[in-house]
Amino acid sequence: CGKEYTDYELLSEIIKDKIFYDTSHGGVTFSGGEPFCQAEALVPIAEVIKENGKHLMIYTGYLLEHLQKMENAGVQRLLELADVIVDGKFVEELKDLSIRFRGSSNQRIIMVKESLEKGEVVLWDEKSQR
Repeated sequence: CGKEYTDYELLSEIIKDKIFYDTSHGGVTFSGGEPFCQAEALVPIAEVIKENGKHLMIYTGYLLEHLQKMENAGVQRLLELADVIVDGKFVEELKDLSIRFRGSSNQRIIMVKESLEKGEVVLWDEKSQR
């Protein structure tokens, strides 16, 4: 029951929300419809989000290591713009409602910039983020 948007329409919806301008609010999350399969369309939106100093979180069924190997400029640029990704497919048998920001325990919360800089996956540490 989704709605199709052009990139301009989607960006208009995001920036007309007063929460977007609230300095205490963290940012924008891309999820559903696999964002990295729509990377080229999402890059301009992500650039505006980042230009406005907002945090960008992306949920993906892909693993970071797989995304990094994709020879797709849009995917690579979207990764560069992301602050955090939650990677990995939701697995019903691993469903765990006690973990934050994920549906199943196989999914990872990854600090993207740090991971790209180090050349290895850097996981978000909930304890250090409080």
